Amino acid sequence: MVSENTAALPPKVWATLVTNDDYLKGVLALNYRLRCVKSKYPLLVLYTSTLSQASVDCLKRRSIATFQVPKLAPTTAKEYTDDPRFNECWTKLIAFSLTDYSRIVLLDSDMLPLQNMDELMDLDLDLPAVSGSGDAHASPEVAQTTGADISTGLGKLNSGLLVINPSKAIFDQIVTKMNEAGLDYQFPDQDLLADVFKGRWVALPYIYNALKTMREPAVHGAIWRDDKVKNVHYILSPKPWDELGPDGTWKGDKPIHKWWIDAYKSMRAEEKTLGVS
Repeated sequence: MVSENTAALPPKVWATLVTNDDYLKGVLALNYRLRCVKSKYPLLVLYTSTLSQASVDCLKRRSIATFQVPKLAPTTAKEYTDDPRFNECWTKLIAFSLTDYSRIVLLDSDMLPLQNMDELMDLDLDLPAVSGSGDAHASPEVAQTTGADISTGLGKLNSGLLVINPSKAIFDQIVTKMNEAGLDYQFPDQDLLADVFKGRWVALPYIYNALKTMREPAVHGAIWRDDKVKNVHYILSPKPWDELGPDGTWKGDKPIHKWWIDAYKSMRAEEKTLGVS
């Protein structure tokens, strides 16, 4: 692993993994929004050798901390040929090995913070080893402040946002499990975590990992509250930035995508005044 501009980072950080240039806009908007909501904690961008030097330089010009990590993958596991991005998900788990930090909140780079979430940096994890976001809840009002019951199935854990205390012992457990023969996880990293930490992980309220599809009336519209959501997760394709034309015109039509577009355009306007390319 290559340590670059991380020496001055505090022991608690946000982190995200980027492995290709397609997600660079997402990372930039994520960093911008963390600043906008006045988080006290910096973003650490973990990246692999498959990210271009041009993208790395783009991050450094914005004084975003970067840390190159090796690709992490099982010695025996299926290839996700139908959705190759899942082959990269294993590498997210390397965050558990970064013991220079006492707390890492790992965010997917297709997320948009809407409100301050710094309370996650002080979440008590003395007993459970990992927090994730559950995908279901019985009560719309309770769902705003309480995570769903984790006992109702393996697939409930969503690794889009993870609150972790890095530990070599835990990372070794993860790698050992990852290299077991016959693994056939549908969602590689999150199914493995749900397996390793069965009964020990803590579900966060959906507001920290609000999947964009939940806002649809026919999905979880009864639960979703625009004013309560702290962090939107733009799962699936297209990503909001895919709907930007060469001239910067947005060609999409989903209001929730426009939230991201508006944030990105505000960021670019700020950067223009600062002379950042």
